[in-house]
Amino acid sequence: MEAGTHSAWRARLLVSMGRERDDVRSLALMDRLEPRRLHELFHRSEAAQMDLEVIKARKPLVGCRSKLIHHLRGAVKGIGSRLPSGGADGFARQAREHLPPALTESLGSVLDVIEQIAEQIRHQGHLIETLCRKYPETPCLRQVSDVGPVTAPAYVLRLEEPDRFAKSRTAGALSG
Repeated sequence: MEAGTHSAWRARLLVSMGRERDDVRSLALMDRLEPRRLHELFHRSEAAQMDLEVIKARKPLVGCRSKLIHHLRGAVKGIGSRLPSGGADGFARQAREHLPPALTESLGSVLDVIEQIAEQIRHQGHLIETLCRKYPETPCLRQVSDVGPVTAPAYVLRLEEPDRFAKSRTAGALSG
């Protein structure tokens, strides 16, 4: 079975149906003739996959908020004004106070969306913190500088079964 978006789901479905894969004979022959070409495919558990999605869901939210903030800054610069610098968390509140009146009607809704996305990012952050408490390895990983609540459980979930690696160096290749 090829690795891909649906391969883990298909593998679990086939196992639950008690079905053998049709390509077993071909794989056995290939294993006999060219064993170097076959590699074992590891599928993380469904629970680990769901937990990893909690972490992955945050990234597009952050990206969306950043694009909207850049759009606002560019629009305001286009009429010769500037918005105050600062972090993304409090951007909407600060920008609303400094938004030129000529752009209030057209860009006010964008500020509303930025506030809503920021709230969703905070919510994802709480879910991720809860996830950190679920996996006992995360506090140890978070002691390392720059390893925070997103990176630690993501690393644990990507490895899932560290004993499957013959050498610790090969685990690093998995995470890029």
